[in-house]
Amino acid sequence: MAKAKKRTLCEADSNVQDDAPPSKISKPTPSNLVSKVDFTRPCFLQILEECGVILQSSLTSTSPTTGLHTSVQPHTLRNSIHSLIASLKSSTPIDVKKSVLEDMEKILNDDENDILHKMLLPMLLVPESTTAGSASTSTSSTPPQAQPPAPPQPTQTSLIKTLLRVAELQPTLLAALLEKLPTYDYDSNSNSNSNSNSNSNNDDLNSDIPRLILSQIRWLDNITDPSSLTETVLECLQVCGHRLKLELISIIGDITPDSDTERVAEALRDVKDTDETLLLPVLDAISSLRLSSKSLSFIITDALDAINSADPSSIPAIVTFLMNNSSHDNSFSFKIMTTLREKLHLDDSPDNANASALTLEAIAQGMQYRDDLIAALLQSIMATTNPAEHTPVDIWLLLCANYAPHNKPKVISVLKRKTSSSLIPPSLIKSALSGKSLSLSFLFDCSIIDICDSLLRSNGQNARDFGAIMYAEVFHEFKDPVQRQNVVAALVMHVGSNNCDEVDSAMHVLTSLTTSSSSSSLLKPYAAFIASLLDSLADLTMDQARRLFMILFSANEDDSTDHVHIVIRKHLSHNSVEMKRVGIIGATAFVVSKSEFVRMDSLNQSHNQVLVPSSTSNENNTEGSETQNPISQSDIVKREIIEVLQLAHSQCDPSQTKSSPSSSSSSSSSSSSSTFHNHSPLAYLYDELALAIKGNHVAPQIRDYILERYSQILEDLFMGDFAEDSNQVPEAEADKLLLQSSATSSSNPTSPIGEFRYNEDGDEAAFYLRIIPFVVSKSPTQTTIPSQLMPLLRLLSACYDPRYGGDGLGEIDAVIGCPIFTSSEAQLGSEYESLPEETKLVVTTSSFHAANWCRELLNSFVHNAAFPSFSLTNVNSQEIEATDDIRTKIIKRFTTLVALEEDLRFSSRHCQTFCPNGANVLKVDGDSDSDSDSHDSESSEEDEDGEMDTYANKADEKAALKAKKAAKKFKADKKKKDAKLKQQLHNKRKKDFDKIKKMRSDRALSCLRPLNHQVVLALGFPNLNAIPNQHDSQMILQTGCSQPSNAFNVGGMVVRLLLQQLLYSITDALKEAVWSPLAKKKTLNQSVEVFDNVYNPAHSRSASPISKHEARLDQYLDGGVFASVHEHLATMVEIRSTYDEGEDNGYEEDDDDVVGEYNMPRITTCISLILESVSVLMKSKKLTSTKGGRSMLHLLLNQLAHGERNGKNSTPGSGGAAAAAASSAATPAIFLKGLKCLFDMIEESCKTEKYNLTFAMTGVSTLEAVIGCAERVVASLDTTLKSKSGSGTGKLTSAQKKERLTIDAMNKQLSALCYTFMQRDWCPANLRETRHKFHYSKENVSVLVACYMQCSCSSVSVFDSMSASEIKDCDVAEIGRIGAINQIVGVILPELENTPDCKGPVEAFPTLTLQSLPNYFTATVTVISEELDCICEYDFVKKCTNVEKAFDAISEVCNLMEACTALVKNNPEFVRRAILVAEMKLGFKFVESFVKKVLPMCEKHFNNYRRKIVAIIKTFQKLTRTMQSLIAYGKRERDSLILKETPKLKKILELFIYKVRAMMKRENCLEAVWVGNLKPKNIDGTECVDFDDEESDVEEEVEVEVANNDDEAEAYDSDEISFTNDASVED
Repeated sequence: MAKAKKRTLCEADSNVQDDAPPSKISKPTPSNLVSKVDFTRPCFLQILEECGVILQSSLTSTSPTTGLHTSVQPHTLRNSIHSLIASLKSSTPIDVKKSVLEDMEKILNDDENDILHKMLLPMLLVPESTTAGSASTSTSSTPPQAQPPAPPQPTQTSLIKTLLRVAELQPTLLAALLEKLPTYDYDSNSNSNSNSNSNSNNDDLNSDIPRLILSQIRWLDNITDPSSLTETVLECLQVCGHRLKLELISIIGDITPDSDTERVAEALRDVKDTDETLLLPVLDAISSLRLSSKSLSFIITDALDAINSADPSSIPAIVTFLMNNSSHDNSFSFKIMTTLREKLHLDDSPDNANASALTLEAIAQGMQYRDDLIAALLQSIMATTNPAEHTPVDIWLLLCANYAPHNKPKVISVLKRKTSSSLIPPSLIKSALSGKSLSLSFLFDCSIIDICDSLLRSNGQNARDFGAIMYAEVFHEFKDPVQRQNVVAALVMHVGSNNCDEVDSAMHVLTSLTTSSSSSSLLKPYAAFIASLLDSLADLTMDQARRLFMILFSANEDDSTDHVHIVIRKHLSHNSVEMKRVGIIGATAFVVSKSEFVRMDSLNQSHNQVLVPSSTSNENNTEGSETQNPISQSDIVKREIIEVLQLAHSQCDPSQTKSSPSSSSSSSSSSSSSTFHNHSPLAYLYDELALAIKGNHVAPQIRDYILERYSQILEDLFMGDFAEDSNQVPEAEADKLLLQSSATSSSNPTSPIGEFRYNEDGDEAAFYLRIIPFVVSKSPTQTTIPSQLMPLLRLLSACYDPRYGGDGLGEIDAVIGCPIFTSSEAQLGSEYESLPEETKLVVTTSSFHAANWCRELLNSFVHNAAFPSFSLTNVNSQEIEATDDIRTKIIKRFTTLVALEEDLRFSSRHCQTFCPNGANVLKVDGDSDSDSDSHDSESSEEDEDGEMDTYANKADEKAALKAKKAAKKFKADKKKKDAKLKQQLHNKRKKDFDKIKKMRSDRALSCLRPLNHQVVLALGFPNLNAIPNQHDSQMILQTGCSQPSNAFNVGGMVVRLLLQQLLYSITDALKEAVWSPLAKKKTLNQSVEVFDNVYNPAHSRSASPISKHEARLDQYLDGGVFASVHEHLATMVEIRSTYDEGEDNGYEEDDDDVVGEYNMPRITTCISLILESVSVLMKSKKLTSTKGGRSMLHLLLNQLAHGERNGKNSTPGSGGAAAAAASSAATPAIFLKGLKCLFDMIEESCKTEKYNLTFAMTGVSTLEAVIGCAERVVASLDTTLKSKSGSGTGKLTSAQKKERLTIDAMNKQLSALCYTFMQRDWCPANLRETRHKFHYSKENVSVLVACYMQCSCSSVSVFDSMSASEIKDCDVAEIGRIGAINQIVGVILPELENTPDCKGPVEAFPTLTLQSLPNYFTATVTVISEELDCICEYDFVKKCTNVEKAFDAISEVCNLMEACTALVKNNPEFVRRAILVAEMKLGFKFVESFVKKVLPMCEKHFNNYRRKIVAIIKTFQKLTRTMQSLIAYGKRERDSLILKETPKLKKILELFIYKVRAMMKRENCLEAVWVGNLKPKNIDGTECVDFDDEESDVEEEVEVEVANNDDEAEAYDSDEISFTNDASVED
């Protein structure tokens, strides 16, 4: 039947063609077409033919890729079909539409002639001539003589597309076409016929029928029935294969109406669930749909879940969908960013580098205009407080967020905060950038370099270090020459910024890039950029200049350093000492950089010599002399190094430097005072070489040369020998004359007197140190020689030190105890002030150099004495005795140093011309304490009587006498005024003189060579133990002290000096760097320890395996320093507790001649130094934030709290080896045990103090630091345990509760101690009659009051662990700090009113006076404001488990706040500006907390606790009225501070009004609220009568009141209580 029907169709087609007119086919019209339609035949084909489609030629064409022929344009054809169908419908009773659609379906099902395929292909437009010719050929037998026919011209539109634009045909045609899709999809899969074979190539669209069908649907201008079409497509999705599903999904977004988007989205999700490979097409289709937030959330969840398992090539599309289609809701944004942080992964393989780059680019582009995503990312990162939780993804996301210029400030701010707090570890940078150069290359210029630049310019040291590490990693990872050039150029710009901290960080980066040979070679192409910094050497510090020269010599080739040598020689030849110093630094840098080559070459030569066979060596010996000993490359380099050293020495040695006659004449004409203390260039050279040797990178051959070159100078120049068989008589004649000058001093008073002092060797001394012979010289060259002594000793000790490859300090340890030939002690006594200025200068300068000598001795020998194993091997009894002897001499040298510094302090005060290190003269004109009144001696008093005057009468005589008396009185008054004025000038000059004298002494002491941090190790010497031991007898004999050793050591000057150095050292090691916009350059006397040594690249900050504080504290632990501190503290505490303070034993003043066994002021000073050191340790977050820091803290507590000498067997400088061994035993209980023991000892040391308030406050501060350390270490350990166990429950275990109770016990002890101190009268006895001269301050009284209240409560975690019944049974005063606040507000403060004139002091609390009331008041109100916040944070308040108790606590806090304000309100004497301003500031915080935290809770529970809530608001209203009075007072008085606080206070009071009215409206009580104008009142509540009415018109004040009488209250429930509330509202 089908075949017959098809034949009928073909026959009909031929008949139609036969009936065609032979004439030219014209544009058909609906009228003539209707008459030609034969409804007995297929209507659809007739319509096509009549409208212009040529079916015969199209169907007979053999080309499979040729469409149907048409004689009209496609749009004409469409209009004709549409018009013809409409005309047929109106002119015939037959259902034309139905007939046409049935015929169309039949034609589409005809596969024999491939009609559907041809209808899908673009039609061919047949020219008119061709059409006419074909028509004539069919009717005439004679062949025409026409031209060859023109070929058909292809169009852009197929017949199907034309028919689809006919509204009557589109729905049925679309349904028919889509129903055909599965058939063709099945054929393509089975490959059953030629069509299917042709369709197997999906790239050929003309032969792929399914794709042709879908392409017709995709670009439709209008869809008549989109819902039906969508439904059909969804049905096809269920039966089609994978290939067609992809095509259908790609078009479904274009055809789906808005009403069906939810259904389509759900269907697409189902399709995706059956085939995960369809995720990307589904996401692309859904991206064009308008979905609800709920449906979109499901899709986003699916996309987020697929990130972890998706193919790397698919991730960019997923991320693009998330960035572009996610809702702007914060919850969506936060979920997306959190998931990306957890699941995003970038493949390091080169094959997936492009996919990773596209992923990051999609994130960067997506976040560019999505502020919600940026905010979510930054919020998520800021909420991460555990450094271990940060991953490289965080860095990638931050780099992408920084891509947009408007997001840079936010991103950089977060990075600075995180890095400054060490919450993002620097190691994260390496893992984030390693292997990601291709993926991150598009972010290099716009994001990565920008972040590096911003971090390196930041104020915090941690942030700068992070930026420096990031710069180094970027240089290593990005290998493109242009990118590396940009990195180096940026670093050079940082060096030129003139910000010392920024320059240091940039220099550290460049140094780290030159530490390894590979990095150094990478930096060589960009050495020209670094060399340009030589032009700015004057702007660099000495340390930065060292780094610059080291970088240049490391980054340049051997033949490209000539310009560097030219700069060095230029500076060396300069006359300025500072310029020479730069040349010295450059020369030393050359020595260090080339020494590495000498070292390595020597090792290679020795290795080769071992491997050479004997026969080969014999053959070599037979060669000529020229080839037997060839000059190796290392010998050449060594010769170059020696030449540079010789050049530097010759340019720095004045005896070898040729000076011009003009310079010599100018130097000789200058006074000796101006050249006495100018630093010698040789001193700089010695110091620089010593620093280089301590860097451990100077070759042994060069070190031996330096030692050979300079060791003899110390003995020949500075050491003098004693004559044989003489009692300390020098051999040198010049020294004999100085020693014998005491006999001739009467005839020559200007002659200084020399003396051998501080001889620790006694009669065994074989030589002495010469100082005064150089000082008394008139030659400027000679006077600078003593400044070379200390650097020379430092250089020699470094060369001999075994830590730096030396043979041991035993070669020069004889200098420790040798006598010092310096100025006589007699000249430093009472006769010093009468000496001539030249003699004073000699005496002062000699003391200065002698003190420097002692300091350098201690710097050189203390470490080796503390750790003798470094310098002694095969230890025996003699070596132990020698070590003890050295330690004894070192302690004596400490005593010598103290004495010399006291001499220098005294002598420098009175010596005007003493200018250490070339400083300016500090002098005042007429610098003399005794000024003669020359003007008084010149004027003589006139004779009172004078000559006898004659008067005419008695009246004239009487008038004359009266005038004389008046003149006499005037002269007397004038004389008194002049005398008073002269006395004032004299006092002022005396104060100026005293100030200048103090400045001189302070400057002299500050210019001394700094003591190294290693001198603190002397505290661990057994000789300085506070507890008696086996060394006591020896110590007594050696020192000549009649007291036991503990009396000699405890509180002594040596111990005090060492404790001061301990405090300075640990403060420097643990302090956080503070940024200064004008960072000062390092001066000469600022020491550079080995840890920061530029010449030691292995210990550079950017490459150091251990931090500075770890290295230093580990050294102190190994030396038993903190154990000794524990012993001293325990001993001094025991002495203080047993000491009778009533006796006059010098307890009030520090006096060397104090009577008694102990010097109590010095003991107090030593305890204070110990407490400050402990405070620095306990406040350091470095000791609690990391595992290594906590292990170090554990060892510190073992020594400080328990006195154990642990860590002694660990290797010094091992970087926390001892700490690592103890880390396994560090538990919270162990930490708390040590901290509690230390807490008790500190409390015992200060609780008996009654006179020294500063010392008492030091103790309180230290106790606070101990408690803070306990809280931090417990919190960090709990966090670590939770992260390991994975448990995040907030419930405390029994062990944790015990830990919190221990901390609470310490808090309550501190609170009780502060309460005790508040009850003591700290005013000195001599000022108690005039107390107005003694003032308390916020640093003492405010701290005591605040600490008493803050430490009086249990911790929040302990209170939250209580059960509901326990909370219900507890008293309100037991909640938080309410009890302590009530004690201050209700008991202590009101007592001040009962004192005379309210001035105080209160008898029970002498610290409370009218002067200290602002301190009491501010501290109290601050704690009350904080307490309201704390109460709202309790679990029983947040979870509403005991609402009644919560309201009771809030009510009590409000009552206390109101009582504080009422105290000031009711007492005019208390109305002080400081109190009013504090009341305004803190009152705002209290009101703000009440409005934001308390009112929401009141709204929630108003129905159940109406009475309590109304009472609270009524009490609170009294406070708001007081605030209004303060605002009015500030306006009237025009007080700027009060006016500054007024706007925000008025705003929060207005918010309070609105909140209360809204609450009353919800509870149907709005009728009870009324608004009115408040009357202007004074602070005391009285009405202000002189208030300006004009101002009242500007602002309106409102009052809200609920029914306040019985009649009005009857309308409401009986639980309602009237209350009044007020606030001010601005128009």
